[in-house]
Order: sequence, then C-alpha cells, then structure tokens
Amino acid sequence: KKTASEDNKINFKIEDNELGQTTTLNYIVTNSVSAIGHHLFLSVDDHSPSKMANKVIEFNRKTQKSKILFTTTFKRSSIQALKANKDWVVWIDSDEEGGQMNYYAMNIRTQEIESIKKNNTSETLSDTLELTNHRAVWVSHDEEKDETHIYMKDLKKKQTKKLFKLDSMNNAHLSVHHDNVLFFNKDNGMQQAYIYNLTTESLKKVPLNQHLISNGQLINDHQFVYEKSFTDSEGTINKSQLIFYDINAKQSKVIKNTDSGVGSIVIDDHNRFFVETDEPKKSGYTILKEMNGSIKKVGSLNKESYFYLTFHHGLYLLNFQNAHRDNQKLTITSKLP
Repeated sequence: KKTASEDNKINFKIEDNELGQTTTLNYIVTNSVSAIGHHLFLSVDDHSPSKMANKVIEFNRKTQKSKILFTTTFKRSSIQALKANKDWVVWIDSDEEGGQMNYYAMNIRTQEIESIKKNNTSETLSDTLELTNHRAVWVSHDEEKDETHIYMKDLKKKQTKKLFKLDSMNNAHLSVHHDNVLFFNKDNGMQQAYIYNLTTESLKKVPLNQHLISNGQLINDHQFVYEKSFTDSEGTINKSQLIFYDINAKQSKVIKNTDSGVGSIVIDDHNRFFVETDEPKKSGYTILKEMNGSIKKVGSLNKESYFYLTFHHGLYLLNFQNAHRDNQKLTITSKLP
C-alpha cells in the first residue's frame, strides 16, 4: 500500500543522448526548456497549486545535479517563455490566468536575477519575451494612452527603449534571429512584415499586403516563413497556408496547405524547419528544408505520444508529455531519428 508521500511523488526523466545518461527529477517539466552547453534551464511544476510551473531550475548535464533559481511570486502561477543563451536566462512569472506578468533576467555568470519589467495597473504585457545576445524584447500595451509598443532592454547597459509602435496587441508575436526582430503590423488596412535590426537600429518594411497573418519565424536575415489565414469572405476560413518569403528575391512561395492550422514552427541551424500540424491521422512535425531558395520536404516526426519540440544551440529538446504526470520525459539530442 502506497503512502501519501509516495502517491504525490513526481518523476520526470531526462534522457541525454549526447552524454549517454538518464536522470530522474522530482518535478514536472513544462514546455519552457532551454539548453546551452551543459546547462539546462527549465520551468517546472513543483507541487504547484495551479499544476503549472512555479519554479525555474538549472540542471547540470555533466554532474546531473539541479538547483532552484527562482520561485514564483504568485500563489497560483504559470512561469513561461523561458529562454537562455551563453550569458542570460529570461522568463515570465505570471499568475494562473495571465492577467499579471513580471519579466525577469538572470546573469548566468553571476547568478544575479533582475526584474526586467513589472506589471502595473495601466499596462498589459504580452506573453512573448524574446532573448537575443544581451537584449530582451517584448510587447506592452499602455491602457491609458491606448498605445502598443515593442520594447527592448539592453541587459548589459540596463537601458530600455521603445522600438516600434504597433496598431494593436494582435501583433504581439515576435521572432528573433541574431540581432533581427521580425513582426507584423497593419498599414493602409493590410498586414505588412517588418524587420528591425537591433545593432544598426534600422527598420526594413516588407510589403505582404495580407488580411490575416501570424506565426512568423525568421530563418535568417532575409528569409522568413509565416502563416496566412483566410477571412469569411474568402470562403476558406478554416484553412491556412504556410508561406516562405525571400526578401532579396522579393518572392513568396506557398510551402504547405492545411485544414487545421499550423502549430509551432521550429527552425534549426541547418536551414531546416519543423512545422507542427494536427491533421487527422497525421499528427506531428513536417520537416522542411530551404535549399537555394526553394523549400523541400525532407522528413517528418510522428507523435507516438504527445511531444513538444524546441531547438537550442545545436540541441533538439523533445519534451514528451501525456496524461500521466508520473511518466514524462525530456530527450536531449543533436541528431533526430
């Protein structure tokens, strides 16, 4: 007969294919996972009342030891959007409903944690927090002024500045690649793409002239993909297209049609991108590759049990999650099956 403490025990396996070892953690790991070298940063549910993440931990892949870096300030929490590079880790500490959000950054070398942005009553913060080099980027809406801006904080210089005024929070999605930030905004009644370079502080407008676009992801400084949806008047409201755009060639190409929409898009450093779809009898990731300006399908990843894929600094992270909270697994690998 199990004791109460045994019933409440949480086991989460980290299967490290690169180092050839498996470790069990007493946490549930959420979808916010990032790896850099032998450091693994995770937002975890440690018996959280909300059953969502309430702590940030660091796991050393070599020593297989973990330590708690941060504990939520909310009674019922949802820590999300965790990202790391060689110098910094950023994350959002949110309440369960997402109505209150605070942004944090940690200097990996000093382990010092600082507040990037605290929520106040006159602001609505987006659940998008991006990290590129020593800069954090996000979107905030000022309720009193009814204005939405993209902000950037230089974590080295401790300086925050506005980058761009958006028409609404509907365009709060950001994609970063090195020092470039991709976002969408309405101009002359149509959605356009913009790329802001954080180093040169220059802005490039890409005229897409679409009604409904989302899910933009930079591949490099001149190519990106985005999802085009359709309006009622176009007669295909449940359908969408994944489109590849090359700024230098000023060309766009439809690379995937779907009846169920596109989920996450993951891009690795081999010009491959993994498109999550949930079509009947075909749930998983389609693997596409950019080759000399054209897109070709090079494989797929089927979801035998649900997993969430991310790619960080040469490593693929496959987070297997299912209904049984005592049977979850994170696989770390540089080579996909």
